[in-house]
Amino acid sequence: MTRPGRRESEIDPEESPLHRFAHELRALRRRTGAGSYQDLGRHTRQIGCPFSASTLRNAASGALLPTAAVTAAFVRACMRHARHHRTELADPAVLGLDTDDLVADWVRRRDDLAAILDPARPPADAAPSDALPDPPARRFSRRMTALTAAVTATAVAVLTVVIITVVLTGDGDDAGADADGPPAAVTSLPPELESGHCRGAFGKQFAAVNPCVKATDGGLEIVVHVTSLEAAPEIAIHLWLHDATTDTRLTGTLHHCQAAFTAPDQDSTCGPVTLRPEPGHRYFAAASAEPGVQPWPTLWRDPDTTGLTSPVVTWPADGPP
Repeated sequence: MTRPGRRESEIDPEESPLHRFAHELRALRRRTGAGSYQDLGRHTRQIGCPFSASTLRNAASGALLPTAAVTAAFVRACMRHARHHRTELADPAVLGLDTDDLVADWVRRRDDLAAILDPARPPADAAPSDALPDPPARRFSRRMTALTAAVTATAVAVLTVVIITVVLTGDGDDAGADADGPPAAVTSLPPELESGHCRGAFGKQFAAVNPCVKATDGGLEIVVHVTSLEAAPEIAIHLWLHDATTDTRLTGTLHHCQAAFTAPDQDSTCGPVTLRPEPGHRYFAAASAEPGVQPWPTLWRDPDTTGLTSPVVTWPADGPP
């Protein structure tokens, strides 16, 4: 329930498709037992897609259509709340829903509604509607730009050298694992690069991507470093874990960040995220970067595509307990 004094105004789902969309978002929030919009905002920060309480409230107001990114974060936050409060749910059946499928369904509904509200908008097969920037997405990108500006000069220098090495020596998706060995050593390497568990940055189109994985006592730590090769106002960065033992993409580990690059050689980091997967298996971190605001990697449409991958590690490092 929302906090006293912030009672939501009633909306009639029969009044318009937009009102129905907002009404059903509210119904999802109630079904998952999610509390105030402040609580939902905290959940979005935990899943790496931070949005304010007011943005989430507006998404279910019926006054405007939320962006695809806000819609996806709203649904993921609701499901996260349900998983963390499973004993308090009035409808435990909600735990049987697959979060990724639910997010995909809600984003498709949102895009269909966008086409109704704005017929001049390009169709989904021509240009994904959630790739078109809008004011909330631009505000989020400005926040990400401010964060990336805080990346140390050392990290910038390291990744720039790696990118130059890849551009000069790589000729395909296997760049970064060149037969001549890893890029030349650079002093003051970040810890994850020193560990030897990073791919080595591979540049493609507008950015170079470098996924890393490291086994720790607490679990597997995954992170991806992205460096711009050119200006890019909206970049969706995705990071997830892949079970190499079973050759399974662990979709529930997906971590999503947004970044904005105004020039070449700017850095953004997504993660680190610490996970505790099935012990005794071998894993690698997988990552992608693509233009726009994308709640999940478009390459997932192909079940055989893994994205850019880190080296493989076993967790725990000394084998199963």
